[in-house]
Amino acid sequence: MRIPNALKLIPPPDTQPISSEAPHTALTPSPRYWPATEQRVMARFAPFVIQGASGSQACAILAQALINARRRGFEVIAISRDGGFTRQPVHEVDPQGRTLRTFSVSPQHHPALRIRAPGESARIPPEAKVFNSVVAPALLTTVEDLPAGTKIFTSQNGVPNTLPPEKNLQRQHSISTIATAIKDSPRRATVTRGGALYFDERTPDRDYLECVLGGGDLFALKFVPDIRVSQWRKIACNVVNNTLCTLFDTTFGGLLERTHKDPRCQALVRGMLAETLQVARARGINPGDLDELHRLVIDTQQSLPGHQSSMRHALVSGYATENAYLAAAISRESRQRGLAAPLCARAAEGIDAYIALRDSARAAHPRLFYEDNRQRVMDETEALLDIADRVFPESVTQTK
Repeated sequence: MRIPNALKLIPPPDTQPISSEAPHTALTPSPRYWPATEQRVMARFAPFVIQGASGSQACAILAQALINARRRGFEVIAISRDGGFTRQPVHEVDPQGRTLRTFSVSPQHHPALRIRAPGESARIPPEAKVFNSVVAPALLTTVEDLPAGTKIFTSQNGVPNTLPPEKNLQRQHSISTIATAIKDSPRRATVTRGGALYFDERTPDRDYLECVLGGGDLFALKFVPDIRVSQWRKIACNVVNNTLCTLFDTTFGGLLERTHKDPRCQALVRGMLAETLQVARARGINPGDLDELHRLVIDTQQSLPGHQSSMRHALVSGYATENAYLAAAISRESRQRGLAAPLCARAAEGIDAYIALRDSARAAHPRLFYEDNRQRVMDETEALLDIADRVFPESVTQTK
């Protein structure tokens, strides 16, 4: 079903503030009226479902959907373990972390929002479209209760995993460059201005996505000729930034500074990019040459110097990480294809070794356990830097 042009990316013509919302949580002005024809169209519009709505990125996407739900009158269903996302506002921040705007995602402010527990996924209307925004390790468990044949949009930070074939899920990949984080004190989600959510321009659901997630309030919605290229460009960035910022216990900007100071770190970054690139090309995908990918990594680090990787947050907090879908996935597939990937292999092993130690200790306070064992993680970085210095010659590590 195509949505009339009047509903595409055009703000309501006449608005007024929401009197029931406090100024610091007001999400967006609401329309005083909608033309009758648009009301009839939206009454038949498929509900938008978002899974994993307790993470920072899910909160940002949920907030954008709620902005548009208020404008356009469709239903939003959030699938979450504890509904915790409703208690933490979404703050739009600049690259330095200063708050620009605050958005509420509380159900009391959004009559179109319905909250469901994960076990209630089977209650999702058959015509609904599902956006899955959980981290890769949790993807399989979040889709197990979905009705067979559900249309699902997935956005993973790493190498995609296979969904259960018996579910016959109609899967479409998306790529997020939305920089988000969970802040523990006070408890809140942040989204940095300038991010984007990418889909393939050939998707048959483009009109739907533009209506639900377009508008550019929190991030841009973009369509690209081949989503696989964008996907592997992001995978390459995450293999470097997420993995090394976790091992080095630093920010994106800190990793960039270390790369400038230590030639071994330059070799490590470009070596891991080269290992990722060879896997992508073995799959028939060319995300760019090594220098292009390295420039993309540097641009990300310069744009978000204070950003902490989500993988480091998971490691320190005692959660499952995306290691299996980043460096470990590149190592595993390289081995299967007879390709060498010593840096990704060693980096993945270092993270897994710490996780095994953490889990075997059954630490009651994961953050304190990390502080006590931080040196174990840091020791891995020196070993990794030494391997990079030996394995990758100067001609490979220099940027043109």
